[in-house]
Amino acid sequence: MPDAATSAELDIDCGFTRADSFVYTTKPETVEGLEREAEAAAEAGLPAGPPSTVMSRCCGC
Repeated sequence: MPDAATSAELDIDCGFTRADSFVYTTKPETVEGLEREAEAAAEAGLPAGPPSTVMSRCCGC
């Protein structure tokens, strides 16, 4: 599947749409997994960060 730059360069109408993503949990036992996912995404150069402490207080995690 072409990425955004390739589809734009080749003028391919593949329905590609950029979209923001927000991942959260209300289960304390899944926080560690989300932290690992954020680390992996950041290492891959994606704009990702650790879970917000604001959300932690909000959802009771």
